[in-house]
Amino acid sequence: MKRILITLATLLLLTSFSAEAQTIKGSVCYEKDKAPVAFANVALLHLPDSSVLTGVITLTDGGYRLENVKPGSYFVRASFVGYRSAGKAVDVIGEVKEIALDTIYLREVTALLSEITVVGERLKGKEMVDRTVYSIPEVVSKSATNGYDLLKRIPQVNVDFQNNITLNGSSNFIIQVDGRQRDREYLARLLPSDIQSIEIISNPGGRYEGNIDGVLNIILKKEARYGVNGNFLEALKPFNKVTSVTQGSIDYSIGKITFYLTGSYIAQSLNISPEVENRFTAIDSTTYTYGDGKIKVSLGSVNA
Repeated sequence: MKRILITLATLLLLTSFSAEAQTIKGSVCYEKDKAPVAFANVALLHLPDSSVLTGVITLTDGGYRLENVKPGSYFVRASFVGYRSAGKAVDVIGEVKEIALDTIYLREVTALLSEITVVGERLKGKEMVDRTVYSIPEVVSKSATNGYDLLKRIPQVNVDFQNNITLNGSSNFIIQVDGRQRDREYLARLLPSDIQSIEIISNPGGRYEGNIDGVLNIILKKEARYGVNGNFLEALKPFNKVTSVTQGSIDYSIGKITFYLTGSYIAQSLNISPEVENRFTAIDSTTYTYGDGKIKVSLGSVNA
């Protein structure tokens, strides 16, 4: 009788030990290239209520171990920043001490990554023999307002709040559009959607006139190179004097020839009080005469 009791006690102890010492192991990999995901979160959820019982972090080889799992139905869920969560269902029974779960693959969240990429990221250039070429993706051109705004995405270019431009830290460079030299104000009139790429020549050598440190060449899309383009600006600036500023420009391109006309007109009204002084030394008196008047000053210029 004593032997029977000892045998029963031993069996109960072994059963209890096996029931409390179950282990689930597996690995987490990227779906795209099947590479292991290090430091991913792996959680053990109890079914059917999906309550989280425990969790671990994957190792550098993507592996994980969930230990001391009691018999029951579970769901092993893996998650990582920028990727959709995924997992596997598993039933733990008392007879099996260790369960090897199939690999969990994580799929990239495309919408989230594209949103992060667009905001504030500078473009990556393609290194050529004598220049670096930056192609302008459509998503970048849509987020820019003008040529100045687009240049802020180029690593070698710096544009300050007053639209002053430096190339590789120097302001001694020339700006070209399709190989033809332009002034910096021309950049404000460029539509980002018309720009195909931007070329940076850091060592121009003797190919250009003058001692310059670089060349910034903007390449337009084919459909934007021909036809008529222009803009018009009317502004009223009420400082201490009323000033009206009118500016306009127009371009006409045909073949390799571009006709360019720009002009400005400034009208300013001044309120003045002229003063006339009459001095009579004989009677030791001075008389002042005051008057009110307005003077309109107009300035204009045209460049072609």
